[in-house]
Amino acid sequence: MKPTIALLTMIWPWLLWSQSSLADNLRQLTVYQSAPPFVVDRGKKQGLAFDLARYINAQQDQYNFEVVVMPRKRVNHLLNVSEPMILLFSSPRWEGENALKRYLWTATIVADNKYIISAMSKKVEYQNLDSLVGYSFGKIRGYNYERLQAYIDDDRIDLDVSPSEFVTIEKIKLGWIDVAESSMSILRYYQMLDSELDRNVYVPKKNYYQVNRRILVTRDQQAEYDVIAPIIDQSSSDDKWHAILKTYFGGHYKEFIR
Repeated sequence: MKPTIALLTMIWPWLLWSQSSLADNLRQLTVYQSAPPFVVDRGKKQGLAFDLARYINAQQDQYNFEVVVMPRKRVNHLLNVSEPMILLFSSPRWEGENALKRYLWTATIVADNKYIISAMSKKVEYQNLDSLVGYSFGKIRGYNYERLQAYIDDDRIDLDVSPSEFVTIEKIKLGWIDVAESSMSILRYYQMLDSELDRNVYVPKKNYYQVNRRILVTRDQQAEYDVIAPIIDQSSSDDKWHAILKTYFGGHYKEFIR
């Protein structure tokens, strides 16, 4: 017993230091996209967000980055009160006025496009915002639709609120709503799960807008940004990152490389 107690006495301070060191190095990567491909299984840590965290961790040892899934409304609140944050898969166009100056931004991690989708049986050909007047529109809870807000306020577009883009796609397929905004990243992932998607959901040739998904870092996280940014800079030419994208987008993965 005495040798055991003596050994514990010697290693206990090291264990405490080790735990403290790990806690000091732990950093959160926030993601509000709670549906695939970004979050596939939160409990099993599966999804593009978790793979991105592992990708970043594998290339540096200064921080241990872990993914935290958070509702968009909560993200908005924390950003509004200037809480420290590293936000995955965001874009300056989604984060309010002067977002480019207010926050630090990495290079593009996923080059994406937004489309106005509709049921194949009731196609809506998006040309401009006026082409959406009179239709029911699938909105994601907590998301802002700045371009559409005037139309919504004037009741020219009816809103149907859903928790995720996956749900709006299902509603489109069932004919419960007329149109919805969806990302090509989500549509490509969905195609891998549902071979009938192209027969049921119409995606027009004209996109709604292009969006380069980047990582937002609040300015009080400069040190963390200095670690993450170079990794993202070189990801577009990194076969390891390409392999991750291929997992979620199959043969279409090159569409998402900037």
